[in-house]
Amino acid sequence: MAIGFLTRLFRRADSGWSAIGIGNGGVGVAQVEFTGGMPRVVQCGFHAIPKVNSAALEKLAGEHKLGRLPVTTLLGASEYQIMPVEAPNVPADELNSAVRWLIKDGLNFDVEAVTLDVIRIPSGHSREGQGQSYYAVAAPNETIRKRTVLLESARIPLRVIDVPEMAQRNLASLYETPGEAVMMLVADSSGTALTVSSGGELYLSRHISIGEYQLDDGNTYQRQHAWDELAREAQRSLEYFERQFELKIGKVMISLRSELYGREMLEEQLSVPVERVRLADVLDISAVARLSNPEFAASMLLLIGAALRQERRVL
Repeated sequence: MAIGFLTRLFRRADSGWSAIGIGNGGVGVAQVEFTGGMPRVVQCGFHAIPKVNSAALEKLAGEHKLGRLPVTTLLGASEYQIMPVEAPNVPADELNSAVRWLIKDGLNFDVEAVTLDVIRIPSGHSREGQGQSYYAVAAPNETIRKRTVLLESARIPLRVIDVPEMAQRNLASLYETPGEAVMMLVADSSGTALTVSSGGELYLSRHISIGEYQLDDGNTYQRQHAWDELAREAQRSLEYFERQFELKIGKVMISLRSELYGREMLEEQLSVPVERVRLADVLDISAVARLSNPEFAASMLLLIGAALRQERRVL
């Protein structure tokens, strides 16, 4: 079976996707179906598995009937790198080779042993004279091989290997207003992922080293300092984006600890409406009652985003 890495398209899966996340201590699964109305989350949960192997995954796949839909899996933060690059002046069929050379000094991996893909940054709204830019995404060949072999051995129909930035873009697209962009901030223990998207396409991606526990620190001074710093970084990103692309950010969606504490402050700093991510506003979650719990929903957010995958073009 040929496996697509990141943005490569085989054929559009209009019926929906299953997404699998493999981490320490278990496996997360989310399934989303496209029914004509709001996308419907049909399954979503985390399964504690002390040792994730093909036998355990095959049993899980059978229980959840994962074969009904094409499957995507998300790489973890330490398993890949993403970085912006200016488009080299080369023919299209030489783009990946040229980008590989451009990013070699910034990679933590051996550039000769990575799988590389590029995500085109839209240029339709960019300032006149600005060249085409991309996000280069690189993952070690061995990481891709191990994940592919593990899922194929479990008879799971893996179609695409993806990264969290694209899953966050998928989710953000549900909150878009035509002609405006959406900034989304999602925090976990490693920091806060900031993305800006419009028209279902990713324009900007950053990682801010302020994590969920800092934003909910019991020390009032430390907590306020974390929120102030996050607001400054978000403001810098907003100003850069609107200057670079001449496109307005219409709203900021947040999935952060202590949201009530920081939302008003962010809104005042950014002068843009700031809203909490509420899945029930954009998805049919009636089949998974636990998604009404904010903490559980936050823990499954990116897997649901991965299962919202709908490719629009081949790069």
